[in-house]
Amino acid sequence: MEAIAAVGLAGNVVQFLQFSGQLLSETLAIRKTGKPASIPPLKALADALIEQSRVIQAHLEASQAINPLNEEDQYLHDLGSSCHDGASEFSTFLGTLMYKNASPNVLHTAQQSLKLQLGHFKIKDLTAKLEKLQNALTLATILALRTAVHGHNSEVIQYLQELKQTDTNENVTKGQTLGVVKQLLELSISKPGPVLDSVGNDLQLCLSEISAIKERLPRDREKGILRWLTFRQMNWRYDAVPLAFQKTFEWIFSRASTENIWDDFTEHLLAEDIVHPYFVKGKAGSGKSTLMKFLINDSRTHKLLKQWAGSQQLVILNLFFWNLGTPLQKTHIGILKSFIHTVLSKFPELIPSVSPQLYQNWKQHDAISEPTYIEVRKAFQLLVEKSSGFLKFCIFVDGVDEFDGDHREQSLFLSSLASKQVKLIISSRPINACLHVFRGCPTLRLQDLTKQDMNIYIHGNLDAHDPMVKLTEQYPQEAGELVSELRAKAEGVFLWVKLVVRQLVEGLEDGDTLTDLQNKLHLIPPGLKELYRGMLSRMQHEHQIQAAEIFQVFHAWNTAIPTQSFQTITLSFTMEPITQALSQPVRRMSLERFHWLCQNTEARIRSRCCGLLEVHNSWAPSRTLVDKATTESCVVSYLHRTFAEFFTSADVWEVVCEMTHESYFDPWKSLLSACLSMMQIAEDYQCADFQFYLQRAMMCCRTSMDISASTLNSYIKAVDQIMDQHIGSSQNRKQDSRIGIYGHWSADYLPCKLVFPAHHAEFRESSSSLSFAARISLLLYLKAFGTSETDQFSRYVIGVCALAGWIDMGHKSWFPQVSLQERADTLDFIMTNICRIEDVGLGGSLWACACATAKELDQKSQAELFGILLMTARPPMDLMLT
Repeated sequence: MEAIAAVGLAGNVVQFLQFSGQLLSETLAIRKTGKPASIPPLKALADALIEQSRVIQAHLEASQAINPLNEEDQYLHDLGSSCHDGASEFSTFLGTLMYKNASPNVLHTAQQSLKLQLGHFKIKDLTAKLEKLQNALTLATILALRTAVHGHNSEVIQYLQELKQTDTNENVTKGQTLGVVKQLLELSISKPGPVLDSVGNDLQLCLSEISAIKERLPRDREKGILRWLTFRQMNWRYDAVPLAFQKTFEWIFSRASTENIWDDFTEHLLAEDIVHPYFVKGKAGSGKSTLMKFLINDSRTHKLLKQWAGSQQLVILNLFFWNLGTPLQKTHIGILKSFIHTVLSKFPELIPSVSPQLYQNWKQHDAISEPTYIEVRKAFQLLVEKSSGFLKFCIFVDGVDEFDGDHREQSLFLSSLASKQVKLIISSRPINACLHVFRGCPTLRLQDLTKQDMNIYIHGNLDAHDPMVKLTEQYPQEAGELVSELRAKAEGVFLWVKLVVRQLVEGLEDGDTLTDLQNKLHLIPPGLKELYRGMLSRMQHEHQIQAAEIFQVFHAWNTAIPTQSFQTITLSFTMEPITQALSQPVRRMSLERFHWLCQNTEARIRSRCCGLLEVHNSWAPSRTLVDKATTESCVVSYLHRTFAEFFTSADVWEVVCEMTHESYFDPWKSLLSACLSMMQIAEDYQCADFQFYLQRAMMCCRTSMDISASTLNSYIKAVDQIMDQHIGSSQNRKQDSRIGIYGHWSADYLPCKLVFPAHHAEFRESSSSLSFAARISLLLYLKAFGTSETDQFSRYVIGVCALAGWIDMGHKSWFPQVSLQERADTLDFIMTNICRIEDVGLGGSLWACACATAKELDQKSQAELFGILLMTARPPMDLMLT
């Protein structure tokens, strides 16, 4: 659509949206009161909508007479037609409710009210349809206008001039379309210069007005699709990357020196004809991620890119791959979801074009399913294509070598994104796949260019340290030699410099002389792995066991729960005696105690772990008591990916585990105790944090290899006590009427689809910690205590809960992390030792429950389920009779 036509169209769309908003508001009022008095004015509004829909279509048909409609404009035309049909249907229906005579009596009024009540659902359906069209029309118009702002009007002016000269209207439809074209002709021919100069401003005003209307409309579909695309770990790696030290990396915006040659980065950002990525390659620990974060945040980057983008809007995207993170942080799907979500959050009008089928058929439950790679790749291609008229992108991708998959395939995919519309800056270790794919691209080798940056860092952190200043005054030559050796041994690895400077500063604070510092530096090996090994070997003997326990707990958490950062407060609880978690009452934690515990834990990590684990604080504003935002503001992480790789290597891990061999330390028990403590300080038992730690506590029970039946029983009793204390408060009892007085809390807390509502009270009264164990597949507990259950009905409930657990596995609900094998082993034990599949109760049978469960499962799980049931039935033929 040309910009001149878009201006006229936008005015009509604004009127349509205003009329439709008024219509929906009036309709809602009538539905609430049931009074028919306002039906005539309501019908007048519907008729006005019909007229506005016709005008919208006429504008688009007039534009089509000049140039064929593109896909977006055709979609807008179709929406106009749908709006016309919807308004007509609404008007016709309202006509059936109106009384024809001039003076209706009481009887007629009552008849109208009855008709209105009977048509309640019809009105509801029609308003829902109109509301959906209203949203779609708004987004489609904004997208069409954004494109039109940057369109070229020379063609439309030329066409209209020819039209005037020849006085032929062969390609123009009659009626309203002809009128619109004549208006365009008169406007454009009489004052072509001023028209073209002002049309952009007019469109921007239209955009602002329609965007304001859009903000007032319900956007359930758009919000649902954005939630479908988002994942909470999108920015974890970026946030964890340290900021560049003051005045480092400034060289990137200057021209290459004769000593070290690199491709001009400034020129790459400005050039319009470069369609290759800029490739930042460097050794592990050389500072690639820090450089990328520096570039993303620096105002000079933004200024240069805006100059390149010109009149189009600039969008800067970033993704930091993280090999230690969740699957979405290191896969194709993750990078594309992140990009698409970021852009659509800013420009929701692109949603219908980027995911047309999903937008048109969106249902609430769609948010549960994960998008496929094909879906997100197609969506990203459409995103770039549909926004080409008004957006330009600059994409920063860090750590391609940390991608979990085929590095060559990923590099080729990233390279294919670069175009005149998309600038791409990529960083990676110099792995073969990247070196081959990005051969010939503008590039730099980071370790060759950071010599001056290291000097700045050393000066700021070592030379400027007060004891070092005094030593340098007395021994200037020796001090200079120390710095030169430090820089030479680094071999371009910035991380190595950071760690060694820290050790030298600690020596200065302990009273080391320059000779001591030189000897210490001589003993430090040049490579990172060797440096890590040396740091661990110099760990104080009395700290070795505590450090090994911290390392093992941290590794266990990252292995089992990679989607959640390890909170410092959780680590603090792992260091406390197990008896405290078993006896501590439910009580919210004060902010003062939380800060004290986190600071104390950080000090222990710093003194025990040689700086190889770090605590990241971002204290969030909070109330006087600790909440979810508070606990997430302080987390623990590895110093660097290189240490994680070193630490988890077989030989190093064996040494770390050997340190705690005599104490029989089990990291899962420590994590279990910590999870119980986190449940005790939670806001209430319904909050997401409480549910998360309950799930993880039970996971630790299943995972621990060295937990006795009696100890496990103590933990389960502790969980029951925590729940009873939370539920027992009158405030919570009032908030949640589901929780019953008798039986086990899990009967209400974990809803069971297999029990009819009429029998729920019986189900609850016969529930117990054994039925809870069956629900979560806690087989060790069932083996220890399950066979002692004598009540037949309670045994039946255990069987029902075991089957309900299979439904949990099929849905992202309670305890979805339990594996199919664990479910199978648990069900096999229960059906062999506790109950029989032929048992009946609660108005049904276990076999009927099993059949209902199977409907919720995939084929593999169905086969496993029925295989167990047939093998444990006594005899199998009995099933045919139930």
